[in-house]
Amino acid sequence: MRLVDLPADVLLKILGLCDVEDVLRTCRVLRDVAATRHLWVSHLRGLPNECPPDLPPHVSLESLDCADLKTLVGRASSYDKPIQEPAFVRKASLVPGGDYLVVHWENDSVQLLEVRKGEKIWLYPDPYFSDLPVQRL
Repeated sequence: MRLVDLPADVLLKILGLCDVEDVLRTCRVLRDVAATRHLWVSHLRGLPNECPPDLPPHVSLESLDCADLKTLVGRASSYDKPIQEPAFVRKASLVPGGDYLVVHWENDSVQLLEVRKGEKIWLYPDPYFSDLPVQRL
């Protein structure tokens, strides 16, 4: 019996145990099986803290389809993802409490940084996700 001959639910469990990079590089049959929201939400929740996804807080996880989730997880888990930080700051504001800094860049993107750790929390709009649905507050 070949691996691809196993039932889809068994294949999904196997793919859920694999590294994201391996799931992204599978054969056509396994890629078709991997095209489920459940698998990519599971991989998203399993990302290490060092690889947070670039998802602005006003975009809900429920609004993303399988392809959006796959892209989000793939980018977050990639260690060689390109850094596309804008070059010039237009305005920066410290959030009350002093833990976060909101930066408005010259290219009209907005970024949230955690001050103590010096880490990027999110960047919006991200050129890779410019077509994601936006949930208005």
